[in-house]
Amino acid sequence: MIAQLTPKQREANRLLGSKARNIMLRGGSRSGKTFILVRALIQRAINAPGSRHAIFRFRFNHAKTSVWSDTIPKVLKLCFPALSVRFDKTDFYVELPNGSQIWIAGLDDKERVEKILGQEYATLYFNESSQIPWASVEMAMSRLAQKCDLAPEIAQATGRAYLALKAYFDCNPPSKLHWSYQLFRAKLKPGTKEALPKPDDYAEMKVNPSDNADNLPPEYFEVLASMSAAKRLRFEAGEWASDVNGALWALEDRKAPDGKTMPGLDSLRVKEAPELQRIVVAVDPSGTRGDGGGDDIGIVVAGLGIDGHAYVLEDGTCQLSPEGWGRRSVDLYHRHNADRIVGERNFGGDKHGAIERLELEHQERLRQMREQERSIEVAAQSQMYSNLAGLMGAFGQQSKAAGIAALAINTMLKVRETLQNSTAAAWQAYAAAGPIAGPAAFAKVMAMGKASAAFIVAQGVVQGAAGAKGGSASGGSSVTSSGSGNSSGNQGSGSSEPPLRATLAAIDPRQLYSGQALIDMFDAVQKEAGNRGIVWVPV
Repeated sequence: MIAQLTPKQREANRLLGSKARNIMLRGGSRSGKTFILVRALIQRAINAPGSRHAIFRFRFNHAKTSVWSDTIPKVLKLCFPALSVRFDKTDFYVELPNGSQIWIAGLDDKERVEKILGQEYATLYFNESSQIPWASVEMAMSRLAQKCDLAPEIAQATGRAYLALKAYFDCNPPSKLHWSYQLFRAKLKPGTKEALPKPDDYAEMKVNPSDNADNLPPEYFEVLASMSAAKRLRFEAGEWASDVNGALWALEDRKAPDGKTMPGLDSLRVKEAPELQRIVVAVDPSGTRGDGGGDDIGIVVAGLGIDGHAYVLEDGTCQLSPEGWGRRSVDLYHRHNADRIVGERNFGGDKHGAIERLELEHQERLRQMREQERSIEVAAQSQMYSNLAGLMGAFGQQSKAAGIAALAINTMLKVRETLQNSTAAAWQAYAAAGPIAGPAAFAKVMAMGKASAAFIVAQGVVQGAAGAKGGSASGGSSVTSSGSGNSSGNQGSGSSEPPLRATLAAIDPRQLYSGQALIDMFDAVQKEAGNRGIVWVPV
């Protein structure tokens, strides 16, 4: 006797054969989802000789007692009675006469998962995916890569040469916070909430117990009817819940007993938080070793706005070792420029030591970077002032327009050379420090770059001034620090204290990269030239 599919199962079967690569069948319990998905997977194994396919559940024991011992034998008996297969009870795979294999695995068994994921597959089926963490799904999806030739008769009938890669999922829908809702309904990447690049590759369909009534005892529907409203929503209606059981806040708006609207999380979301008074990274350890066997470590970044409202900036919840979640907490602290990390100490005891060790390591790296930066700047300032001292002495001996221009150009070149050397060394220091340097390092390097650019502009302006007055200054390295250079033009009136000398003497060495010090220096050069009768012409 060959099993007859219900109308809903036939509709699901057509969806499984569509162009969509990732397909979710969600719905109430005992609706026939697993049956139709295993049937489709076996058919794909028949269509492509030598192909491999994997069925995953979170717990290996559950996969053995349900899929291996119940569903696969039942589907073979009712849908493929003439097919002779071999059950390998050592490695838990079913081998078809054409060499195709169907493997069974639990994602909680690391040794077995590593063995199975050492191969490539044409089909992956995540059974009861509401129990499977998204990280485990991503890991397994990396093996959906087997290229298989279709059997000649199938290739001729379909016009295709190879078996299309497919990922199947099924679940009794949990809450809308679950990755299955984000992926298949909201069409977002779980975790990052980015839009899927190819949303049409993700399709879902609802299959409920009422669609499988012909294969269920009537009493089962009485069992469903006796459940709570939340359970019936999931196991009978096959819908994602808006609220999480025990959650303090709801996702959607609700009505209070007095008739007022209680806003849900979705209606309170903002595109960007306002200016924040304080930012905190909060950590709630679970005691897990990061092996997927315990509860998540809750990590949330939140801030208090100047409007008095609190804003959740990022959810860093994870399943990592103490060292792993400690590092993530510190990374979030620096990424959001937070004020502090707070953690609950009622679980895990010394687990917070991981955060403290990482913070001490971070502070030591910053200290070393600052020391290196200070030594670079001191050396640069010493060299620059030594050069300027000799150049300023020449101002009292040189009065021709071109001579002044040459001195100014040489001054700028010497300073620029010094700053460029400092910039290169600072870049190396910041690169060695890595991302821990943060925005402050980036801003400092940008300021250095702008300083060098400003010197180049000043050089062109001064060259233009000299040329307009009839003098000649080739610039670059041909102008010497003694003030010598080709020059001609009228002799201007000197001054006892040139503005440039006075300005340089007043510059705070710590402000060399501020920009304003450079502007003051250039203004002083222009005034000195004006005192000597030079007409400044921009270039």
